Amino acid sequence: MVPRAAAATLASAMLAGCAGVGPRHVVHDRFDYATALSRSWKENMLLNVVKLRYADAPLFLDVSSIVEQ
Repeated sequence: MVPRAAAATLASAMLAGCAGVGPRHVVHDRFDYATALSRSWKENMLLNVVKLRYADAPLFLDVSSIVEQ
């Protein structure tokens, strides 16, 4: 009885996780991703400007290098 309940719970959790996937969500998720990339780039640039002001070495980190890893 317990394995069936556990299997049912696992199956329902897996199906609920797939509710946010599909063609309707791609446009919204892509916009959120682009916004996050833009904000990250701006924050990185501001940090580097401050570092240059205080004679510290700037560090540029590309998002694609993180994604690849």
